[in-house]
Amino acid sequence: MVLGILLRQWSIVLLGRFFSSIVAIQEGQKVVDSGPYRLVRHPAYAAVFLILMGQGLALQSWGGYSFACADIWSSLLLPDLRGGESHDF
Repeated sequence: MVLGILLRQWSIVLLGRFFSSIVAIQEGQKVVDSGPYRLVRHPAYAAVFLILMGQGLALQSWGGYSFACADIWSSLLLPDLRGGESHDF
């Protein structure tokens, strides 16, 4: 869980003033390809997954762990079904 929190904060710091809770390209924004962005396309989303997984495991809750798995897969697949961004697996 702590790893997820640290990864999310690092991702936000790297984006600086371009970070937004709504994914959108802003004027003057450049592609970030350093730090966690060199390994993962959306490290802040990956961090939320780690946080949810950590919560489920810390609470020894298979329900929480299952919720985390369902949450991440639905967030990856639903945009594709709606014609959103595709993911290269």
